[in-house]
Amino acid sequence: MLLRLASRNLLRNSRRSLLTAGGIALCTFFVILALTHLAGALFTFEEDLLVTTGHIRVLHKEYVRKQRLMSLRWIVEDLSARLKKLRAIPGIREVAPRISCGVMVDVDGERQHSTVCAALDPQLIGERRRLERAIIKGSYEPFLEKAGKSPKRTRRVIAGVKIIEKLGGLDVGDVVTIIFRTRTACIAAANFRICAITDMKANQLNRFVYIPRDDMAELIEMDDRATELLVFANSTWGLKKLANKIDSAINDKEILVEQWKEIGFLGSALDSLYRIFGIVIGVILLVAGIGVGNTMVMAVLERTNEIGVLQAIGFRTRQIVALFLIEGLLLGLIGVFFGSVLGVFGGMYLEQNGLNISTSWAQDVSLPIRDTMHGRLSPDIVLVAILLGLAVAVGGSVGPALRAARLEPANSLRS
Repeated sequence: MLLRLASRNLLRNSRRSLLTAGGIALCTFFVILALTHLAGALFTFEEDLLVTTGHIRVLHKEYVRKQRLMSLRWIVEDLSARLKKLRAIPGIREVAPRISCGVMVDVDGERQHSTVCAALDPQLIGERRRLERAIIKGSYEPFLEKAGKSPKRTRRVIAGVKIIEKLGGLDVGDVVTIIFRTRTACIAAANFRICAITDMKANQLNRFVYIPRDDMAELIEMDDRATELLVFANSTWGLKKLANKIDSAINDKEILVEQWKEIGFLGSALDSLYRIFGIVIGVILLVAGIGVGNTMVMAVLERTNEIGVLQAIGFRTRQIVALFLIEGLLLGLIGVFFGSVLGVFGGMYLEQNGLNISTSWAQDVSLPIRDTMHGRLSPDIVLVAILLGLAVAVGGSVGPALRAARLEPANSLRS
């Protein structure tokens, strides 16, 4: 009976009911869009960042303090022994030694551009997968070749698309000269043939050049050494415990072991991102809740006499409260249905097209941020938005429902 009464009351003022349901629908729609964008931003940010940091990175403490210098003075020694220890720890998927250093790329002595060289092990599955899927021209296969140590051979390099543009549109097969500083602070140079061009979808990563670590170690006198070790875990859960195990295995006070969220201001940046989206979603829910509350208050004021009749014929306080809560729930169900349908289409659009953020600040920031941020829609997001929409609808009805239940029957009948 309460359900029938609630349905009739909503149809009595259909225009106001539709406006309220529409507000809940918009609330659900925008919550789905916000959560889809947040999930996509976190996923792409983490995915791109892990290319340069890993889940956990191991490096010299002094190198961290003076990281902008990219000095080869503070490095990880005894690389082979450390790799053996780390790869034996359960929960580690891959340990990738890296040599990161500043270099100058020269073309025929006429065009130069300074950039970062990431020297990596091309045979490692994770390193190969990350580069191969970003290749837009050329092939990864030449990068795997182990040529002899003849000084006449031309080594291989994979270049980011931004470096190619900066140097005047080089192509696969062109030879460039890379100038670098050795571990003993001597200036040296070597020729490299471009075997592939990558587009990592992030400006910072597209400025890198990638060289096999064995080649770079030979050139800069870094045999059995690396500037950092990137540890990729089987799961992002329990990284702190895994970092403690790595620290114990290394047992070196000069070596720093840190999770990727502890690097620089990343932790505070992610917290800020959560807060911003939390505030946006909170405002959306608040506005929708006020709309529902306003509708239900108007319903109470208009139906004061009817409420008195219901009380006079034996309706109890809890039944009056339940009646208005059911009305709010029905409005919520209608709103979240249409809102979730629109939200799914909106989320699919964000997944396919994304939002372009290629502004000047995004171009200059030192972190790997993509030009276009794609969303990630999931059933969990839709479910959360539906539950929030229903909670707003019912929550906005609580106050008016209690107000209706507190009305005196005699006063209600006289109004």
